[in-house]
Amino acid sequence: MKGIAPWILGFIALGLILTYWKLLVGLALFALIVWGSYVGSIAWWQKRQDRLNGEKAERVHLAARADHQHQQYLAGEDRGLYGEFKPASLD
Repeated sequence: MKGIAPWILGFIALGLILTYWKLLVGLALFALIVWGSYVGSIAWWQKRQDRLNGEKAERVHLAARADHQHQQYLAGEDRGLYGEFKPASLD
C-alpha cells in the first residue's frame, strides 16, 4: 500500500491540473498582477518620500541661509543685504 499511494495521489493531482488548467493559469496571473501592483506601489511610495524629504531639506537649507543673511544685515554687513550676489559696481 505504501508504494502505490503516492502514485495514486500523483495521478489524481495530474488529473486535477489537466482538468482545471485554465483556472490555475488565471489564478497565477491574478496573483502575479497583485504582487506586481504591490511591489510597484512600494517603489512609488519610496520615490515619493525621497522627493518630499529632498524638498524639505531644501527648504530647511534656504531658511538657514536666510536667517544667516538676516543676522549679517542686523550686524550692518553688505552681504546680509545682497546675499551671495552683490550688485554690479556703477563706477
